[in-house]
Amino acid sequence: MRDSGVTETPFTYEQVLAWLSSHPLEPDRFKFQCEAGGFDARVVPGMIEVLASGPFELHRAAGCVLAFHRIGTKSYGSTVEDFEYRLFGPGRNERVVRPQHLKATDMAELAFISVDPLRRFDEYPPLDFSLTGLSQCLGPRWVTSFEGFPSFGVRSVYLAHSVEDGGLIVVKTAHHQRWDDDHRGGNRTGSEDSDRLRTRNSELFARVLVLFIVDSTRPELQGEDRSYYKTGIYPFVDSHAEEWRRWESAQWSLGEQSLDARVFRFADGWTGFSVDDPDRYIAVAAYNVADTNVRLEEVDGAAYDFDFSMPFTIEQLRAHTDTKPDVASLMRARTKHPNHEAVSAASPWFQYLVTDRIGRTEKNPSAYARPTDVGS
Repeated sequence: MRDSGVTETPFTYEQVLAWLSSHPLEPDRFKFQCEAGGFDARVVPGMIEVLASGPFELHRAAGCVLAFHRIGTKSYGSTVEDFEYRLFGPGRNERVVRPQHLKATDMAELAFISVDPLRRFDEYPPLDFSLTGLSQCLGPRWVTSFEGFPSFGVRSVYLAHSVEDGGLIVVKTAHHQRWDDDHRGGNRTGSEDSDRLRTRNSELFARVLVLFIVDSTRPELQGEDRSYYKTGIYPFVDSHAEEWRRWESAQWSLGEQSLDARVFRFADGWTGFSVDDPDRYIAVAAYNVADTNVRLEEVDGAAYDFDFSMPFTIEQLRAHTDTKPDVASLMRARTKHPNHEAVSAASPWFQYLVTDRIGRTEKNPSAYARPTDVGS
């Protein structure tokens, strides 16, 4: 709304209501988060008025926007008569807002986002799902990264494990429902629709994994080779992620539980995942490790020198990773592999050059991204 052309006066209730109505929180939370991050403080009065007078289905989205401005919101009460929101500013000042149009049916759906008023705006809440890591790892292990939003919590965590002979294994654990919600997959009804969404979400998850291994294990490339690789990554990834059900089979163990997994090999690495756990996606990416049948176990952050039981910030994770090995350097290929050539060959511009040289197509440079147009 900074670019909306509105004057410097506060946004009206009608403007805020119109924006919330046209920018739903679900199903694309990522898009909402990006758009809401562009608000300035002029939007706060209107968002508070939405809590007081607006339709109940917009309350959660309004609370998320207020969180960007360090205004925590918590709900209290169990009936229409005694229900209220309590708003807390950075100075711990409290304001009570009582919704005017709350209905009895709304009470059954209450899942309002509650933001801890004493928590920093950029703090993530404590982790609310169990992590998996490599079993009996004797080498260094550390948290390498995580994904999520402060307002919604962490959706996935990457744990790195250094193994013998210079190998590296990264185990990713993702909160199943939250990952689906963040990728337009949650809160749908109907068995047929659920099956379709489950298949779609698994393909999206596979796409993220293939992209990770293809990008992480690329060799150092220069000039046109680098540009062909960059423009070929996404066509290559999409074509292989679509076929994840036909990937190589692997058998993983999680404690006493057996997990069926699908594995995709690329250059000197591989990646794969299992959907056998109903609450989590469990994935593994490995470099210089031949065996795809890994043994996993339930772990917590303490074993990786990071405390997920308390609120934490990206700065804290960076301070942690600064003292650990660089995963990108460990996974970077030292020599070019035929799989790397296959990625470059998937580039539309590379294909155009080849087909033009053998006389099967007319030259049409405007239809493709030239290598010199691709950023480094």
